[in-house]
Amino acid sequence: MAVSENLYFWKRRNIGGGSTGRGGNIIVWVVTLLILLAGGGGSGYYYFIWKPEQERLARVKAEQAARQQKIKAIEDFYRKSLTGGSISDASLLLEQLLLANKKLSQVGFAPKSIECTSTGCSLSYALNPGRIFSVADINLWGKTWSPSFSKNTLDYTGVESGMNKHPWLSAWQSKNTVNLPVCTDVLSYISTWNSLGGRNTELVLTGMPSSAVGQNESALKSAVTSFGMLFAGWTITSPTKMDFSGVSLVLNKQPFADAFIIKSIVFNEKSTLVTGGLACKKGN
Repeated sequence: MAVSENLYFWKRRNIGGGSTGRGGNIIVWVVTLLILLAGGGGSGYYYFIWKPEQERLARVKAEQAARQQKIKAIEDFYRKSLTGGSISDASLLLEQLLLANKKLSQVGFAPKSIECTSTGCSLSYALNPGRIFSVADINLWGKTWSPSFSKNTLDYTGVESGMNKHPWLSAWQSKNTVNLPVCTDVLSYISTWNSLGGRNTELVLTGMPSSAVGQNESALKSAVTSFGMLFAGWTITSPTKMDFSGVSLVLNKQPFADAFIIKSIVFNEKSTLVTGGLACKKGN
């Protein structure tokens, strides 16, 4: 009897132990499944929410950067094109240079080269033969300028030119509009002028009026100050040295005065060169 009872309890213990093992396996599988589901949910959030949002933000940032770059290109185009002097500014500068020449000629110096841009002028004078060298200041715009000097030469640098305040540049900087002439009208006049004048007064265009930012300018009207401007460069060359009066005459005869932006005036011992820009707009 004891042997039978022992055998019975052995069987029950063995069966009970087997049931406990299966239950433990189920728990392990449930926990594993939950972990996998949690991991799958994280992957779903990454691929369907977080990653698309980051891509959208990157596109927005790239679009904003491209827009700012276009705005800057438009602003650079206007600033570069309109920087310079008006014909009136150039005339005033020529008057100042003539006064300086007159003073220096009284002490025996003649102009050797004069170069003026929107940022300033450099003037060089040589002593005439038979004259005694001396250092002399000049006065332009109510200011005194002292030279550096070497043997028989006076050099003035950093002299104000006054050619940095064209009225259309000021208007653009103040976000005001201007009345641009129609390009065809200005070009027609230039053709007539060149056909009537001599070689020394010819106004040579370096290209036809155009704009590198016209398309972007139309699309960004609300974000930029723009005139719908087209721009072309031009030159006037005279074989006459130090031709102050000739330059003044040609410039002051232009009927579209504000459309001309004077970029530089260069006088030397052989010729005179004026460079500038022409601002206008499309039209019939």
